Amino acid sequence: LEGKDLDEIGDIPDVVDDTPLVRFTTTMISEAIARGASDIHVDPREGDVLIRYRIDGVCQEIKRMPKNIHSGVVSRIKIISDLNIAERRIPQDGHFGIVQNGKNIDFRVAVLPTVYGEKLVMRILDRSSILLKLEDLGFLPEALGKFKEAFMLPHGALLVTGPTGSGKSTTLYATL
Repeated sequence: LEGKDLDEIGDIPDVVDDTPLVRFTTTMISEAIARGASDIHVDPREGDVLIRYRIDGVCQEIKRMPKNIHSGVVSRIKIISDLNIAERRIPQDGHFGIVQNGKNIDFRVAVLPTVYGEKLVMRILDRSSILLKLEDLGFLPEALGKFKEAFMLPHGALLVTGPTGSGKSTTLYATL
């Protein structure tokens, strides 16, 4: 799927051949990208399924979906991630890539068995956002000066920390 347009994902042969399900999954992914999310969490609960996006390092509840479409959504993501749809008892990791609005976007997918069904986490990486300059990252001038001074030293260590999606990798790529 590397380099496929998001709308083309609907053409993949699927065990779940339900157009509303395909549309729901595509919309969920597209909406997360549009909102600038770094992760999509599909978390089954006892009576429904919670969908959350991590935006600016904070997981936000976006919607709840009925429990009866959960397995279809998980199967859909497993198929496009080249995972085993029949295996539901062990964790699985996969990935896929799409092109949306001319941008290459990669997804790392983790599926974990839980008491209420499989939990799905999709990590979103917009490759174009990685290739920034340090000056474009929003550092205050004084902090940027200190940061540049620290990483130019011939010895020592520089610690870059923060929650998921806060820009650690983007900062390190810009530094390189």
